[in-house]
Amino acid sequence: MKQVASGADTATAKELMRAKLFGENCDEAASRECIENLEGEAKSTAMMVTGMVEKVFELAQTSKAKAEELNVTDDSEEQSFDSLVQETAKGV
Repeated sequence: MKQVASGADTATAKELMRAKLFGENCDEAASRECIENLEGEAKSTAMMVTGMVEKVFELAQTSKAKAEELNVTDDSEEQSFDSLVQETAKGV
């Protein structure tokens, strides 16, 4: 079964993604300020990318919770998990 990030793992993943997008020394407030200082397509692209990243992390958290709720185990088939992710994505 594929690993899905837990809440703590998701926070770390968000920090890693922010570091990749804005640099290692850029915290959340600084990244927001950086986006606010952009103009035109650069600003809209940065907002779109960060928004998509947030949605991916939300989807991972929702999928993890749904899997736990349905008691999906490591022995479950890959296809079952993929179906679960697709059903969850429809609700996001």
